[in-house]
Amino acid sequence: MACCADVDGEILIGNVKNDTFQALWEGKKMTQYRLWHIEGAFHKIPKCLNCGGINWIQMDREEIRNYLEEIGQPSLYGIYLARLGLSDGDA
Repeated sequence: MACCADVDGEILIGNVKNDTFQALWEGKKMTQYRLWHIEGAFHKIPKCLNCGGINWIQMDREEIRNYLEEIGQPSLYGIYLARLGLSDGDA
């Protein structure tokens, strides 16, 4: 289960019998899922395509920016803002 909206456990990220929770949470699959969400590429994760979860959870933009910088993808921040109809100067 990748998120609380995945109640059927359709989005598999691994098995805690084989890896730690932290390794799975920070691993390649979850990183890719996060990047697809930031880009708005929900079609790449069929379970996410029609999910309303994106509407009930909102992260601070600085947290998104910091995460993208941490994983070496800072150029995606502009794509994220554009998807939300915002610019870097918006409060």
